[in-house]
Amino acid sequence: RIATLVVNPAAGATAITFTMSAGPVATAVEMSAGDDTLRFQLGAGERRDLSIPVRPGNSTMLRIRAEQGFRPSAVDPKSTDMRLLGVRLEFR
Repeated sequence: RIATLVVNPAAGATAITFTMSAGPVATAVEMSAGDDTLRFQLGAGERRDLSIPVRPGNSTMLRIRAEQGFRPSAVDPKSTDMRLLGVRLEFR
């Protein structure tokens, strides 16, 4: 339920922008980048656009914690996917 990733922003970028989406269950999310921490609640299927400031030319470490997760096989009888998933990030 915790993911840590390093994001390399595009040349000259001053922010990392992305959309975070919840799965079929509501979940509380905690996201940390450097000294900043965001906490919020996502409803089932909710999408939220986020922008995190970065220093141009520097990588940024993101730590994301989703309180609730789901298994695709538990919500779709045709799925055999047993992974525990939390939220999805779509970078722009």
